[in-house]
Amino acid sequence: MESHLKPLSGIKNLQNTVETAKDYAVTHGLCIKPRTGTPDSISILPFCLAPSPFPKSVFERLKSVQTEMNVLMHRVAHDYEFLKNCLESTIATDDFTAHLFNMYEEVYSCGFPQPLSLGLLRSDYFLDVGGASNGTKGEPVPKQIEINTISSSFGGLTPVLQAQQKHVLSSLGFSNLLPQMPDSNSDELLARGILAAWKAYNNKVAAIMFVVEEITYNVYDQRFLEYAIIRQSPGVKVIRRKFSELHQCSLQDGRLFVDNLEIAVVYYRTSYAPNQMTVKDWEIRLLIEKSLAIKCPSVQYQLAGTKKVQQVLAQPGVLERFFTSKVTIDEIRSYFTGLYSLDFTPEGNRAAAKAIEKPNGYVLKPQREGGGNNIYGEDVKTMLLALRNKKEREGFILMDLITPPVNHNYIVKPDTPVELVDIVSEIGIFGVVLGDQDDILENYEAGFILRSKKVEIREGGIAAGFGALNSILLV
Repeated sequence: MESHLKPLSGIKNLQNTVETAKDYAVTHGLCIKPRTGTPDSISILPFCLAPSPFPKSVFERLKSVQTEMNVLMHRVAHDYEFLKNCLESTIATDDFTAHLFNMYEEVYSCGFPQPLSLGLLRSDYFLDVGGASNGTKGEPVPKQIEINTISSSFGGLTPVLQAQQKHVLSSLGFSNLLPQMPDSNSDELLARGILAAWKAYNNKVAAIMFVVEEITYNVYDQRFLEYAIIRQSPGVKVIRRKFSELHQCSLQDGRLFVDNLEIAVVYYRTSYAPNQMTVKDWEIRLLIEKSLAIKCPSVQYQLAGTKKVQQVLAQPGVLERFFTSKVTIDEIRSYFTGLYSLDFTPEGNRAAAKAIEKPNGYVLKPQREGGGNNIYGEDVKTMLLALRNKKEREGFILMDLITPPVNHNYIVKPDTPVELVDIVSEIGIFGVVLGDQDDILENYEAGFILRSKKVEIREGGIAAGFGALNSILLV
C-alpha cells in the first residue's frame, strides 16, 4: 500500500485515536459554536483524522501563481468600466449585487476618500481528473472554482488542524511522514496583512475592527487571527462589533469612530449574504466605505470576487486587459475551467440548452458566498427550465462540473460514528494584497487550507455543515 495510506490502514484502535484527536481539538481550540445549544456551547470543528495526498508539483505551482491572482483581483477592483460592464445584467436581476454596486458608484463619485484597499483573498481549486477542461483524461489538473474576496475563512484554524494531524500521525508511529506536511502559517501571514494596513493608516492609537455576524458560529477561526495580530504587535487594539452595535458610529473629518475609538482597519467577516444585511446595516456599511478607514474588503474588491466577474475573466481576450505578459496570461488561464454566461444572448441561450440536455455536467452558481448555494444534477435542469423566460436567469452563471480524484479518510464530526469514507478535497491558497489605483504595497501568498467532504456530498462549506477541515501530505 502507498505510504500515505498506511496511517489509515494501520489504525488498530480507532476509538482511542479518535478520542485523542477530539481531545487535541478541544484543548487547542479546533472548535465551532454549534447551531443548537446555549451561547456558551462549544463543539469540535469537523475534521479529517489524517492528511490527504496532494501532488507536490501542483502545490508549488498554485502557491507560486497566487501573487498574480492577487494582482488580477486588485486590477479588476480598480477598473470601474470593466466592473460596470461585467455586472450590468447581474445588478438588474440580483438585489444584493445591485446594493453593492450602487454603494460602489456612490463611493466612486466621492473619489474614494480612502484609496487603499486590503484584500485577504483565497483562490479555491479542485484537481480535475475528468478531462472536460483539459483534454488529458486521467491526469489531475488544478482547476479554479472561485476566488473569495470577502470573509475567506479557516486561515486561523488551519495551523491548529495541522498540528493536530501531526500529533495523530506521531501517535500512530508515522512521524517519518511529517516532513511531507508543509506548514500553512496562514494565521500569521493573514495577520501580517491586516497589520500592514494598520501601519499604512499611520495612527498608532487607531484600532482594528472585525465586523462579525449577529450570531457567529465560526468564532474561533476569527479569534486565532485576532490573537496572531496581537502576538505580532502587542500594542494594537482589536475590537469586534456586529452591525447592530454600530448604529452610533460616526465620521469626524472623514475618520471613522466607534465607541470613541478611531478605526484604522475594518475587516469584514459578514456582509456577504442578503440575510446578513438590514436597511440600517447597508447605511452603516456605506458610511464605513466613505470613511478613511482601510476596508478589507472595500466594496470594489467584493464586486471583483463575484461569480459573474469570474465568468467574464475566463472569456478569450479578457485577461489581456490586465496583463501584458503572455506567460502570466497563459498561466492564469490554464487554471480556468469552462464558465458560461446565462444572459439572454445567443451564447447564453446555447449554454442553457446544453445544461438542460446534460445537467450532470454542470454546476449552476448564483452570486452568493458562504456555502450551500450552488445547484447540481437534475436540479440544474429544473432551475433552468423554471428560469427559461425570466430575467433572473442572468443572475446565475454556469460552470463545468469538475471531477476530483477520490481518496479515503476518516471524517470526525460531533455525535457521528467515525468510519473510513471516500472523500474529495478542495485546496484554497490565501493571498494578501494591499494597494491603491496606482501602487501595490503588499503582495504575497499567505498559506493554504484543504477542505474535504464525502464524495456523494455536493457542497463543501464547513461552517455551513457540508465538509471537514483537512490538510495535505505532499506526494
